[in-house]
Amino acid sequence: MLSAGLRVNMGLYLLLVLSLCSCYKAIGEETTNVKPIQQRDDREFDCVDIYKQPAFDHPLLKNHKIQMSPSFSGNVLNNYYDTKIGKFSKIGLQDEDCPPGMVPIMKIKSRHLRNEYSHSRYNSKNFTNDNPSQQFATYHTTTNDRIFRGARAFISVENPSVELGQYSMAQIWVQKGQYNGLESIQAGWAVDPALYGDSHTRLTTYWTVDNFGNTGCFNSVCPGFVQVHPRLHPGLAFSNTSVFGGQQFITDISIAQDGLSGHWWLKVDHQNIGYWPKHIFTLLTNDARYFEFGGEVYRNVNKPCPPMGNGRFPSRELKETSFFTEMQYVTPVYSIRDIDPLPMAKYISYKGYDLKIWKNQGGDYHNFITYGGPGGKCGK
Repeated sequence: MLSAGLRVNMGLYLLLVLSLCSCYKAIGEETTNVKPIQQRDDREFDCVDIYKQPAFDHPLLKNHKIQMSPSFSGNVLNNYYDTKIGKFSKIGLQDEDCPPGMVPIMKIKSRHLRNEYSHSRYNSKNFTNDNPSQQFATYHTTTNDRIFRGARAFISVENPSVELGQYSMAQIWVQKGQYNGLESIQAGWAVDPALYGDSHTRLTTYWTVDNFGNTGCFNSVCPGFVQVHPRLHPGLAFSNTSVFGGQQFITDISIAQDGLSGHWWLKVDHQNIGYWPKHIFTLLTNDARYFEFGGEVYRNVNKPCPPMGNGRFPSRELKETSFFTEMQYVTPVYSIRDIDPLPMAKYISYKGYDLKIWKNQGGDYHNFITYGGPGGKCGK
């Protein structure tokens, strides 16, 4: 046991050490331009100088001038309102804005993870090239002779049970080109333990200019997406997810091209999150020719296919199924239209999933799709 005098001396020593550490920390915080912020779900993101964010490591964005908000008018993709079928699920903390001039960027701590979640591991589907590692249940346009400026939908927010080596997503695709020349922008939610380190349902984006051959990535893992919102960003967790037979939670996702700049803007629940600059594309610089809505899953070769949506086959009862409603597209003159008149079809890649189309149903949601399924031993 320590003597009283030794305990006093030890206490003074510890106090001196703590004081020095505090001073060192304060000096460090004053000299850095990166502000770490701890989220409620124990994941970290950094507040980064808006002009030093990862997007500007892209060779085509070296002298890029940031567009802080889209130029399209308020009647395009802005009719945001409460719904009877579901509440809007909040994303992120509500009081954690980055300081002025800074934006939040999700941290990727592992160089291996950064490389793995860049382009090479993930391939988009072509209807003539099945990939047993990925499965889809989607509702898509069927011709490429129409010009589109974007797409939007209310998506039910689910939390399927997913293991490491699997992911499950629900999203919107906006695309142009085909096969190795496919250019694609995607946005929605995903459960992906390998990417995020947990099983939360998170806002997730993806882009590519060569069908994921040598370009593209999730969120801001590689340069491309320009973040402008001071708080909301790809990678944030949704606070609430839907309950089977109970409260449904939704999110309003849209991808729309700006008529003046040509950039492709991501809006989530009426908030401008950021954009994919037109300069990183070749075909999507001008317009899109194809869009779709639905679910996507992935599994490693030694894993079964994970659940899609809420893990149940689709039905008409929106409280018991995963769904997309308010499905709309942006016309060449930047007006918003319901998808109903367009020629569209469903694509199901595996019998463990399904998608159903409901038209002229009456009520608040006269047109909607439901999708999902339990997955299983796909590719066999």
